[in-house]
Amino acid sequence: MNLSQIRKSLLGTFAVLPLLFSTPASAEWGAYLGFNLANMDIVPSTRSENKTSLILGAHYGFEFGEVWTLEPGLQYAQRGFTYYLGTSAIDFSVAYIEVPVVMKARFTTKKDITWVLLGGFDVGVATGNASCAITSDDFCIAGRNLNTFHFGLQAGGGLEIRVNSTERLTVTLKYLYGLTEVAHSSAYELRNRGIEILLGYEF
Repeated sequence: MNLSQIRKSLLGTFAVLPLLFSTPASAEWGAYLGFNLANMDIVPSTRSENKTSLILGAHYGFEFGEVWTLEPGLQYAQRGFTYYLGTSAIDFSVAYIEVPVVMKARFTTKKDITWVLLGGFDVGVATGNASCAITSDDFCIAGRNLNTFHFGLQAGGGLEIRVNSTERLTVTLKYLYGLTEVAHSSAYELRNRGIEILLGYEF
């Protein structure tokens, strides 16, 4: 999938969202904080490890009945990976402002506990060049030529614990599969991957 196709898909998605939002539905706000076990798909294959980083965000959910919720959000996310030069571990880190949009399906098994499945996409804008300790390394050179936009697919699930009639505590686990290359590089192809562990509050 090239960047032009992704942009067309996003334009089509955002064109449909206002129609969905005009449908009678209840709405909810939420905020969340968590960790991203970030990594990247690297071609050619290179030894790498997860880099634990921060995610902070908020969302607005449009509920359609008791099961379905459309949930666009806004978040700050740090992505990247850890790689090795000899025995030295080097962190490669990129910060993004992102708009995740997911559809949730809720399944209540007990009075105050609800299981959630979700899927959707995530689009983001890099806030600057990659942070990297060894400036002459190929990865760090690539990090100075970042693609502005990031686009990926997300899927996961979680648990909601009802506090009262309007408030919930949430635990969410999501996997990100990036489709766009992180940087312009003749040496490597880099695409974001990551497992997100989020704690949230909805009201």
